[in-house]
Amino acid sequence: MTKEKTTSQSPEEMAKAAQEAAVKAAMEQAQSMFGNIPGFQMPEGIQEQVMAQMTAGIPNMAEMQAQQEAMLKAAGIDMETVAEAGRQNMTFAQQMMQNFYDLGDPDEGWSIHRSGEGKLDAGQLRLLAFGVPMLVYNDENVDTIDCESDIDSIKCTLREWWNVTDRKSTLDIVRWLLEEGHHAEADRILAEIRERGLENIPAKERCSKGGKMEDVCLIAEEMQRNNWCPAGKMPQSAIAWDLVRVVNLGRWAYLCGYISENEMWQTMQVAADTALEHFSSWEEYGWSFILGRGVWHGDPADSETAYEIIKLLLENGESPWKHSNRNLKKHDNNMNNDFWISVTIAAVVGGFWLFKKGKSAYSFIRKIRRSFKGVCLNPKSKLSDEQCKRIAVGAMYASQQGAYQNSVETGISDILPKILGEWWGIETTEAARKELDYLCGKGYRYYFPFVYQAFLLDKPEEQDEIFQQHMTSQEDYDKIVRQFQNLQETYEELLSYKVIAQKEDLKRYGVTGWDAGRICFLARACCEMGYISETDAWKYIDIAYNMVHAEFSSWEDMAMSYIIGRSLWGGKGAYNSVMKSTADELLTHVNSPWRKYAW
Repeated sequence: MTKEKTTSQSPEEMAKAAQEAAVKAAMEQAQSMFGNIPGFQMPEGIQEQVMAQMTAGIPNMAEMQAQQEAMLKAAGIDMETVAEAGRQNMTFAQQMMQNFYDLGDPDEGWSIHRSGEGKLDAGQLRLLAFGVPMLVYNDENVDTIDCESDIDSIKCTLREWWNVTDRKSTLDIVRWLLEEGHHAEADRILAEIRERGLENIPAKERCSKGGKMEDVCLIAEEMQRNNWCPAGKMPQSAIAWDLVRVVNLGRWAYLCGYISENEMWQTMQVAADTALEHFSSWEEYGWSFILGRGVWHGDPADSETAYEIIKLLLENGESPWKHSNRNLKKHDNNMNNDFWISVTIAAVVGGFWLFKKGKSAYSFIRKIRRSFKGVCLNPKSKLSDEQCKRIAVGAMYASQQGAYQNSVETGISDILPKILGEWWGIETTEAARKELDYLCGKGYRYYFPFVYQAFLLDKPEEQDEIFQQHMTSQEDYDKIVRQFQNLQETYEELLSYKVIAQKEDLKRYGVTGWDAGRICFLARACCEMGYISETDAWKYIDIAYNMVHAEFSSWEDMAMSYIIGRSLWGGKGAYNSVMKSTADELLTHVNSPWRKYAW
């Protein structure tokens, strides 16, 4: 590379350049105070302001510059010496930077800002809520993915702080945050603290062990001392700190054009699902964030600031956490795996990491790869077209789990024990038949006519009268009330994603598609696990096939019915946008059984 011709500078100019370099470095340090999160941008002209304050407020500025001048002369006034002078002034510049920020009103506190634009639906706002602590830090709106910073500045921040310049590097960092980040080591130390007791780890040992032992113990003690979390509620993981960053990173990567909007939401979904595996409430999530941020910097001041933010989010009426379900756990663990539907974190897990992680990592990547394929086909399938057409009734559920679409075999035997055992409570032949018979004979179809009838009414007492009149057991009453509430909270979503166009479409589609889709997939899964025979599996699949062909005239109608039923099951946790995308893919993908086999 050809060197540019430079103009010689006076010692005074070189000294000034050194000071400016030091201030720039200090500003970078100030940036780090915000957690290396994309989106924090220095106000325009701040460097000039700091330099002006230095000139006006530091009595020995001339002396410092004279020292720099002497250094420059002695070294022949080369740029490396300038850089060294800048490094020597780092401490000074940092202090000046801190003084600059201290000029603000100390009582001003943190605030929650909203754009009020209303572009995001309830599900999207909930996903964004998992990254909202950093939005408050950065003084950004909490109800939009947009920001006021220009894209070039965001790209610069991503490049400088994260080494993110494209899709691959984005997903690489997402992987690192999910699997390692700042929480992995901290969590190992937290486990040791729980086993031994914080009071039984002496200061000498904390320092001698190196790593983050000292920082974790320090922050844990500060949290206890200052009651930043209730007694006995010390977080078992610091992962919330990294999950908050995943959400923000995904948002900024999308704005820079590195990932698609769908990939952004899927990245946030990964963060949300991971949070659900670790925490049961926003409070727990917040305490983990407080711990993680403090451990990241090894400074209780960072935890104190985080505590102020979390306290605001838990108490302020404008907080997204106050507008979202306080209980993070969903009604059914079936949603824990939903981000595999079409998650683009396939690139997140590199080969070297997989090699080190062994069998568990192999299973992990298999799930990603097969779901990422969209429509998975078994190359060894011997089924006839008619048989494949019948199995296609369960295509929505199969797509959710990344299962084969053209064989009784699902291709996901590694996760079937979890699906059947944990989600359905099926571990025996008796349990399998009981669940399948229930879906065939009752399912959500039993409740839906009354749910719809109540949905057309405005008065709660009239709605409840319908439930009381038609439900003969407390169990059925509780189920129908939950389904009704879920429909109420997701109705607008169903409209916005064009699942339905009007209320009457709810009756038109019903929920038969939901019941039939689950029967079909569940029969295959139970057969593969040996709970029922293949002959019995086909009997159930045939029942599902006949159910939908008695109700619908197209694959599309069946798909909309499936989404409606799932919405009644999961409420806002049903993620209707993702399910509609799944349906659209099955309706259009060249390999989809819905394209290959006419209704």
